[in-house]
Amino acid sequence: MSGFKCYAVSKGRGVGIFDTWKECQKVIRGFQGARYRGFYSRADAENWLAYEGLSEKGEKRTWKK
Repeated sequence: MSGFKCYAVSKGRGVGIFDTWKECQKVIRGFQGARYRGFYSRADAENWLAYEGLSEKGEKRTWKK
């Protein structure tokens, strides 16, 4: 068991935060160039998506200077 609490996907058939590996696999399997990571906390997953320029719902974010 990995111990990850959730998985974040920034590039796949769907983007966002998924609670299980099975849900995550559905949107990344067979998607060339998929970007995803497992996290021990939802806050870390949200931060990673923000770093990738996405909101939790997969909406593109713009960075204010």
